[in-house]
Amino acid sequence: MSRHLIVPDTQVRPGVPLDHLEWVAQAIVEYMPDVVVHLGDHWDMPSLSSHDAPGSMATEGARYEDDVRVGNEAFATICKPMEAEQARLVANKKKQWNPRKVFLTGNHCHRITRAVNASPKLSGAIGLHHLDTRDFERHAFLERVWIDGI
Repeated sequence: MSRHLIVPDTQVRPGVPLDHLEWVAQAIVEYMPDVVVHLGDHWDMPSLSSHDAPGSMATEGARYEDDVRVGNEAFATICKPMEAEQARLVANKKKQWNPRKVFLTGNHCHRITRAVNASPKLSGAIGLHHLDTRDFERHAFLERVWIDGI
């Protein structure tokens, strides 16, 4: 029977404390699950929120580049201890640990796709390709993914 570790919506955004992600990273290493599933909405993307009008107080100072940068740094925070443990096991010729890693694109990350669809001139300038999910399998927003019959 496979053991799964689920990381729920982390909704990373500039200016929000991210200490809890170090705990998530440590839990992944301690539990050594067979499957790690990140449920998405890691990049909160407030710069592309359609709930707040452009130029409103809520969007003042919000920048796409900042949203992507802080999200990528936070994703690395989650992954680095796992990658270090995998390297340590290989170096010590111990039993390898290679969990399946799955990232589901949530509706907040999908804000990027919606922005490009609404303004095709942004295609390539912004996009999901900027989101660094490392070696996680990536699945599109609303795509069904079956893992061990679930």
